[in-house]
Amino acid sequence: MKFELKTVQRGISSRLIVILIVILLISASFFSMWYFFLRPISVDELAMRDLLIKDGDVIKVAGRISEVERLNTTYGEITVLTLNGSELAESALKFIGNNSHTYHIGDYFSTTLHFQTYWFNNRTVITAPELYSPFMFHLSSIQQVTDVSATVTRVDFILLHSDSKGITYQVFGLDNSSYPISILNLSLRKSTFTHNYSGVPETLKNGSHGAISNGIVLATKEQINAYDAFRWCDEIDYMPSLANASQKGLIEFNDANYDGLFDNGDTFRINIPPTGDIHRIETYFLCIQGPGMDIYGGNNYSGLFWAEKYIVNWHNGPYEVEAGKDVLNYIALSYVSDSFINGTSESLIEVTGVEHPVAIRYDNCTFRLIIYKRYAAWDPYMSNYFDGFLSDIRVTDEETAVSIRFIDSNSNSLLDVGDFIAISGLENGTEVELSIDGYETGHLSGDIRWYVGYGHVSGYMPDISFNNSKQGNRCVVSINVPYWHSELEFNRTVRFSLRNSSGYIIENHTLADGQISSGLLNVTFVDADGNQYLSDGDYFVLSGYTSSCNYTMSISVLFEDYLYETNLSSSDG
Repeated sequence: MKFELKTVQRGISSRLIVILIVILLISASFFSMWYFFLRPISVDELAMRDLLIKDGDVIKVAGRISEVERLNTTYGEITVLTLNGSELAESALKFIGNNSHTYHIGDYFSTTLHFQTYWFNNRTVITAPELYSPFMFHLSSIQQVTDVSATVTRVDFILLHSDSKGITYQVFGLDNSSYPISILNLSLRKSTFTHNYSGVPETLKNGSHGAISNGIVLATKEQINAYDAFRWCDEIDYMPSLANASQKGLIEFNDANYDGLFDNGDTFRINIPPTGDIHRIETYFLCIQGPGMDIYGGNNYSGLFWAEKYIVNWHNGPYEVEAGKDVLNYIALSYVSDSFINGTSESLIEVTGVEHPVAIRYDNCTFRLIIYKRYAAWDPYMSNYFDGFLSDIRVTDEETAVSIRFIDSNSNSLLDVGDFIAISGLENGTEVELSIDGYETGHLSGDIRWYVGYGHVSGYMPDISFNNSKQGNRCVVSINVPYWHSELEFNRTVRFSLRNSSGYIIENHTLADGQISSGLLNVTFVDADGNQYLSDGDYFVLSGYTSSCNYTMSISVLFEDYLYETNLSSSDG
């Protein structure tokens, strides 16, 4: 009996062990299923799976919210969340939240990512519509940076309209700069992969197969295109002059006020329809260049004017993050006039445009006024400056007797179009700069430079140089002018001077009459192209020239603020 009982007990024990093993295996499989496939994973784990993610994968992600952003875009408001993770994962991954929900730092958040194939400039990138980074986040950053860069030349492009046939942008001028449309050209380029650009690391050229990292890689290549590799992007249309039609009809320029100038209010029409597919994104570069600019053909950035618009074209037209607009200079200031009283002037500056997303109270705006003086060309120093609030109504500097007052034309207490700033006590010909800071936005809002009694000057002055050639008792001095500038017109401020060791022989003489001086030394100016501007190829002829005498010839512009000299000594060859 004892033997049989032991046999039964032994058999029961064996079955229990088997059952327990089966239970453990089932539990382990369920745990493995939950752990590897069903449970939400962290941001770090998602980044670790990068190379394994493929089109069609569905992955749940969860974590604690570490940052909340609300972006106002041309595609509506987007709530963007950052979840706790490693520094790398946090910088690369952001998630789309629900606009109707209020999120707090530290809240638990979970979402399901549905990975799909997108086409970016005909290259594939795997991402999920529930992810904001790394793809669209980088493209939006590029767009905002290039928009800020454009404001260096006092211009921005405001999206007016987008439809099934194309895009329309309006030029927003930040001061009263203007340029003849005949001297500006326009290029429309399609972003392409920078195969031949030596600055692209081999790892970027070879690409990446990870769902997350391939977006970062393509965005990095796009950043290189946007910032340094324009010339390798395909030019799909070109306007040799804004006064003429483009070569392929993809871009149109409209001189809104028919004044023949590129200025505030003019528009561009780009005849490229939306992609029409949420999975397809394209990018373009619209670049306007003035004389002397060659940013697409080399590294010469010294010229009169350039501005660029970076366009992210998506299924419903251009995608832009409007929330970034407050980093731009969005108060347009224009010089109106000067009135003289007892030998000093009052300059009147008008607010001609305000593009802040909300109205700004002028008592929340500060100003800075700088009065410049130069001992010699290219040697500036600030003779005086002072700042204050526009709400001070009148601020007077006792040392210089300069005062500034704000004129709220419609008495609504806001800084808006039609308001004026009046600065009095200024000397004629003085260079002055006024800047206004709507500090509620935390950024410079607008500025303008002008010359008292003369007005605002557009663009940058060219660096003029000379070539000297002696022919017996004649000396020929050829003028090298890199690009056209309105201030080089003969009836403006360009002046000619000639001096020797004894002093000035000719001082601040206009070039309009050609024959500048007669006597022992005759000076003749030849306007070689007859355009009434000091321009490349024009030249001076000095007759009766003797090499034993040292002469210094100079050209000055803007009341001798810019001075260009050449020495005609006996050592010249």
